[in-house]
Amino acid sequence: MHGPATNWVVGVAVNDSRVRTVRSHLLACALLLVPAQALADAKEKVAALAPSGLVLVMDEKGNELVFQNADNPFVPASVTKIVTAWLAMEVLGRDYRFETRFYLDGDRVLYIRGGGDPFLISEELAQLASELVAAIGKEPLSGIVLDASYYPFDIRIPGIEDTDEAYDALNSALAVNFNTIHAVRKGKTVRSAEKQTPITPLAISQFQTRGPQGR
Repeated sequence: MHGPATNWVVGVAVNDSRVRTVRSHLLACALLLVPAQALADAKEKVAALAPSGLVLVMDEKGNELVFQNADNPFVPASVTKIVTAWLAMEVLGRDYRFETRFYLDGDRVLYIRGGGDPFLISEELAQLASELVAAIGKEPLSGIVLDASYYPFDIRIPGIEDTDEAYDALNSALAVNFNTIHAVRKGKTVRSAEKQTPITPLAISQFQTRGPQGR
């Protein structure tokens, strides 16, 4: 015979690594389905799966049932994207659009002012280039000026670490392809790993100086 149903609410599930393990996910979900008396050894199981992290399970009244190092600060996991998206909707509004502006002066110098578009990628730029040529003509440009001053030059986002991982790339008001370069190397040859994305001589030289394990 089953006892009375108990409602559970997951508060936060975080650890200090970039990707939580599937086992941690399964444990957190399982904790929502068992009665209170079965949680006696849950803390030890949580500690074994996430020894330095945090799994927090709360009941519908806000009482903490299972937690691990709940008061220690950690780099948040990807669940915080929900909060970021909510804040963007509240502050910017659902109809907000990031703008990248183009200006052409009388000497045919093209000025490009970034507005923080997070999806300014090669595929979008290819379409934009065709529209730009249609608007300003095929006469050669005398220069191009890039303006990323919409964001502070030394912007640092909490949690970003000094690594070569793509997710640690610095942000910019005029970041293209998430401010990353995806390339492959064969011997001394370096080429773009994406056919739609060109690679510059500067990027090639950077790859070559990183040695065999460079990325």
